[in-house]
Amino acid sequence: MTKVIRQNFILFLDSNSETLSRICRVFASGSVEYEKNKNEIVRQLWRSFPLFINDTEKLNWIYRIGINTVLLYKSGKNKYHPPLFDNLFKLNNQEKLNQTHPRLIYTFIDRLSIIDKTFTLLFLERRSASEIAWITGISEKNAEWYISDIRGKIERILDNE
Repeated sequence: MTKVIRQNFILFLDSNSETLSRICRVFASGSVEYEKNKNEIVRQLWRSFPLFINDTEKLNWIYRIGINTVLLYKSGKNKYHPPLFDNLFKLNNQEKLNQTHPRLIYTFIDRLSIIDKTFTLLFLERRSASEIAWITGISEKNAEWYISDIRGKIERILDNE
């Protein structure tokens, strides 16, 4: 049974590697932090994978686990662990990542606070206000406000560039 779950998990990671890479990239200040983020997110996804049932909510679940994991480790409340699945898969899709979200967008995102990075990532990933609310644990009204705020920040930055 565990072997089947492990195989399904690795297939799951492979099919969602771009999403995981984007989450890791948005919150990383360099390649070392990117790898640490990736390892911790994979560890948390693995821990909760047997509980995950609804396939239609898969992306929202990945975002929720990924963002919450990164925020928890960035706050210093938890320490990073060694890789859980060493060399079993490759999440570092930098070339594909740059095609999906050009470098200019990451340059913009790097200037933002952690909270703004969270909402910008979800906004750029075309998550709805209700999905953003579920992922972040806030009300839908607050999610709508953050989306509006992020749009305004993007517009102001683009006007100044």
